[in-house]
Order: sequence, then C-alpha cells, then structure tokens
Amino acid sequence: MTFVSILILFGVGGLGLAGNFYRSYIVEEYKPYPEPVAALLRRAIYYSKMNPNPQEAVRYYREALEMATKLNMDPMSDEVTGIHIELAGFMEALKQYKVAIRVLEELHKQVVQWIESEGDQPGNVTRRTSLLARMIGVALKQAELYAKQGEQQDKEGKRDSDDRSIERLNWALESYMKEQMRREKEGIKPDEDDKWITTEAGVALLERAGAIFHRRGQYDLAIPLWRAAIQMQAEPDCHTVTLLTHIATTLLTIKAQIDASEKAGVDPPTLTSPTEFLERGRDITHAALRLASQLPSRNIECDGSCALATMNLAEIALHDGNPTESRRLFNEAREMFVKVGKTDGRDLVDERLVELDAEFTPNPGKPQAGTMVNV
Repeated sequence: MTFVSILILFGVGGLGLAGNFYRSYIVEEYKPYPEPVAALLRRAIYYSKMNPNPQEAVRYYREALEMATKLNMDPMSDEVTGIHIELAGFMEALKQYKVAIRVLEELHKQVVQWIESEGDQPGNVTRRTSLLARMIGVALKQAELYAKQGEQQDKEGKRDSDDRSIERLNWALESYMKEQMRREKEGIKPDEDDKWITTEAGVALLERAGAIFHRRGQYDLAIPLWRAAIQMQAEPDCHTVTLLTHIATTLLTIKAQIDASEKAGVDPPTLTSPTEFLERGRDITHAALRLASQLPSRNIECDGSCALATMNLAEIALHDGNPTESRRLFNEAREMFVKVGKTDGRDLVDERLVELDAEFTPNPGKPQAGTMVNV
C-alpha cells in the first residue's frame, strides 16, 4: 500500500499522522542546529523525501553548509559532518555516485587532516575518537560507492574506481585495527568516552568489508574477514549462522569455479584441490545448521540463513552424484524461503530445479540403458 493510499484510507487521521511524521522526523531532528541552518535542512528534507525535487534538495543542502560556515559552526561537529553524510546519501539514492563520492571525499580529507594534526592535542582525544569512528564508516561507504560507480563505467574507468574502492576499504580496515589494538594494549585514556566503535559495529564493519571483497571475486580476502567477525562476537547468535553460511557458500563457489576452469581446459584460480573446498563447505554448512538448532531463540535471519544452508546441501548432494537427494533438499530450501518471504531465494531455487530436471531427466526419445520409459 502506498503512502497516499494510507492517507486516503485513514482520512483526516492519516493527515494527522503525516503531521506527526513532519514534527518528529523533520522539525525535531534539526533542533541542535541554529535555526537558519535548521530551516534550510528542513527544506532539503522536504524536497528529498516528501516532495522529491533533486535540484532543490541539493541546493538547500549546499546552502545549509554555507550557512553553517557563515555562523562559525564547528566543521568537525557531528551536526556539520552529518550534513555532508546526509547529502551524500541522497545522491547515492539518485545513483549519482560521482557526486556522492565527491561530497564524502571532501569530508574525509578535511576530517583526517584534523585528526592527524590536532587529534592528539590535550582536550581533543574524545573528539578524535568520535571522528575516527565516523570516518571509518565514511571510508567504508566510499568503497561501496566507488564499486557502484565502476559498474557504470568503461573498462578503464572501472579499473580506476575499483582501485579507489580497495584503497578506501584498506584505510577503513587498517584504521580500525590499529586503533582497536592501541586501545587493547594501552587501555582507554582518562579523557576518552564511549564513542569508539562497539563490538557489534566492529562485526558489522568486518562483514561489510568482506562483502565488498566478495562482490569483487576476492574470496581469499572475504573469508578471513568473516571469520574474524565471528571471533569478535561475544557469543554465537543467529548472525553467526549467517556468517558461517556466507563462508560455506563462498567455498562452494570457489569449488564450482575450479570445476569450470578444468572443464574449459584453463588454469584453475587456485592450486587447492576442489575436493578440499567441497569438504570444508560441507563441514561449515553443517556447523551453521547445528548452531541454529542449538540457539535458545531464533529469528527470521536464522531461518533465512538455514534456507540458504539447505540449498548448499542440495548443491553438495549434486556434487556427490545424488540428484534425487539434491532435488529433495532444493524443495526443502524452497519451502523455507517461502516461509520467511524470501522471494529471491525461492526464485533461485526454482532456477536450479529447472536446470536439475534438464540435466537428469532422461530424454524419452533416447532412453538410457536400463531405464523404463512410459509410452
């Protein structure tokens, strides 16, 4: 149901809800800002979310930044850096990746310069911690944006964007690990607060970084990051099941690539035996399902990951030469995907079942030896 339909359905009450939305998320959100800046930001939000007009939205975001400078707002404050991030997010939603990247590059350069030149000075430690954490998140977003930009470019442009993506990704990971190790070795300084990246956010950071490497086909870099994310978790939960399933699925993908290379008569992407990848994928898939069955409580994430793990077992059964068991497991995975509302997973299973039937259903015109054919 669209937002307009909801308003029509609820009549005056619906309009009241719209007013509450405006007061809660647009007026209240910008209270920390001086009113001249807040007024411009409210206009920017209006033209970006309530009455979409990209040109007007960008105009008011830019004017808000100019007004913040005019009013001598601290450029390192959460409020001002937040405007940059909001603007970049809006441009990303419009698929204007080049503009979004430029906005974040300006912010990243400005903040990192401050961290390096003034971050260790007395009285700046708390701010340094907060800004470093924010810039790590920004760098990760930059890596994703460069990767998306590369998909829109020619071969040479894509290569450059991919290089920049990895550069930003490495900066985010190295900065996080360096600061994390410093805090573990030296402890938290007296004037530091709790604005550093939490364990949960650190897990998310490693997972997202692994996903970027995975999309690039750099599985040898993705898997260690996902393993590190699992090791960082305080205790196993449904997200552990998801990470284990990511790893298992990637191992099986590598195995399939080796098989395809050998079939095509070209050198495989790795010297490791494909059987080893298959067995490791099998073991980790079973570990994911076993963990899911032992958790005291499960959620939809757990159920969705179990559906994917079951699909992995179907692929493994096919590798083992057991199409009947493979078909049974695919159908089981399909039911699980349907149950949790994962239509993309259901559609993928349907595609594999069609391929399975095409490969293993005998051609009636060419019966195989020992096969009964109904006429």
